[in-house]
Amino acid sequence: MKGDDGDDDILDWMTMKEVVGCRKQGQRLEYLVHVRDDKEGLATEKYPESGVFLAQGGERVQGIANKFGISLEKLLDLNHHKYTGLQAASRLVSGTELRLPPSAHLRWLPRPQLYPAFATCFAAFLSNAFKGLVVHPLVPNAKSLSSQWNASSAMEVDTLGDITNGKWHVTGVRLDAKTGQLLCRLAEVTNKDSVVFPFNIWTPATPSLQPLISIFLLSSIGAVSKHLGATKVQPLLDMFCADKKPPISPPIPTKAGG
Repeated sequence: MKGDDGDDDILDWMTMKEVVGCRKQGQRLEYLVHVRDDKEGLATEKYPESGVFLAQGGERVQGIANKFGISLEKLLDLNHHKYTGLQAASRLVSGTELRLPPSAHLRWLPRPQLYPAFATCFAAFLSNAFKGLVVHPLVPNAKSLSSQWNASSAMEVDTLGDITNGKWHVTGVRLDAKTGQLLCRLAEVTNKDSVVFPFNIWTPATPSLQPLISIFLLSSIGAVSKHLGATKVQPLLDMFCADKKPPISPPIPTKAGG
């Protein structure tokens, strides 16, 4: 699996803690995942921004791994080609340069669905971000919510009018790490006379943007939002109540080699 910074195996040796967003990058769907090593909480020093550590004379590789709360196995793997015979107990000479595996943090990954924790983490993200207003096959109570919506007379009215004069569409949603606020990424529907809106600008998901967010959720991950409106939601709810999936759902590829 290849992430946004080239670490194609990060979930083979780090743990998926939570999913907090999803976005479209061209035709590729990516998820914002908080990854951590099992020793994340044991770090005693700040991880260097460069991802490179210059050893002091006599330091052991094991001690460096412990210092930054990183995987010893991955640390050895990243540096064995440069230092033949490198082991956990190896004492390093002053100035030895070690490439460190990435510390725990948020990163965009294209195929976290391959890992067992994804379903639970993704369902939790939908629940936290949309407060029961979105159903998806991975949400444990999707059928129950669908039935409630079917029985409710308070279904959202159709709101998919041209609220932005056709100028904008949503290309991603995520939870803000500090505030927990739902954000969405807007992109301009370009034409020859338009100026392209910056691709990485995130803005609060205001009520007026909910219809556009609903379209993104359905077209990208197969999630059905109540904000789509009764006319468009009803046929999709009927599918959920019949234990069927919506017409568009995230692909679950088979991991190469196993």
